Amino acid sequence: MNLKTAAPRLRILWSFARPHKGSLALALALGLVGSALGLATPMVTKGVIDALGGSASLRAPVLTLLGLLVVGSAVTYWQWTLLGELGERVVLGARESMVRRFLKATVPSVTRRPPGELVTRVTSDTVLLHEAATGTLVNLINATVMLIGTLTLMGVLDLVLLGTTAAAVMVVAVLFATLMPGIAAAQQHAQEHLGRLGGTLEGALRAVRTVKVSRAEARTAERILSDARSAAEQSVRAVRREALA
Repeated sequence: MNLKTAAPRLRILWSFARPHKGSLALALALGLVGSALGLATPMVTKGVIDALGGSASLRAPVLTLLGLLVVGSAVTYWQWTLLGELGERVVLGARESMVRRFLKATVPSVTRRPPGELVTRVTSDTVLLHEAATGTLVNLINATVMLIGTLTLMGVLDLVLLGTTAAAVMVVAVLFATLMPGIAAAQQHAQEHLGRLGGTLEGALRAVRTVKVSRAEARTAERILSDARSAAEQSVRAVRREALA
């Protein structure tokens, strides 16, 4: 997927998330706070180890470490629940928009595709927006900040560790840039086959009497299952690439 094809899709994705940008900003802020607490934990742990080595009191560093754990857990819980609720609102908004558009469209434009495929778009395809329009954006920014903070912390603690980690990050970035477009393409093909499967199955169920009279059960089932097998094949291909990544 190149930038020319990705940019319009990102704009469409942002159109679903834009009405909830306030909640997204709050979730992003919570994620950044959680990242900061996570980055502070190694330094406090180092203080505990230093206190053990110097026979100093452990009370202050241990209480600080416990506080970081409790506050970090609360912030993470708040962020996860906020993103979960936000994702459901995005999915609901997409479904409402699609249903209204289908019902207001002209008859030829609606009947151009099988009804089952349109139903699949409203039901299963919209579920993909739950994570894509909310968690992906927030997690990407949080992960970037966490990566920069971690590399900075490593530079403070150990330059050799920093160099090794930076080299590993560069290798991983190249691998992901190579593998991710294939994963996206396989998932897209899988959804397309699912849409066709829904359309063919819906039509067969509507005309089940005709199918039975003409003894076309086997042929109809094979046509439906062909799309099911193709969807499974594309999903397995995406899973393999994800596992490799």
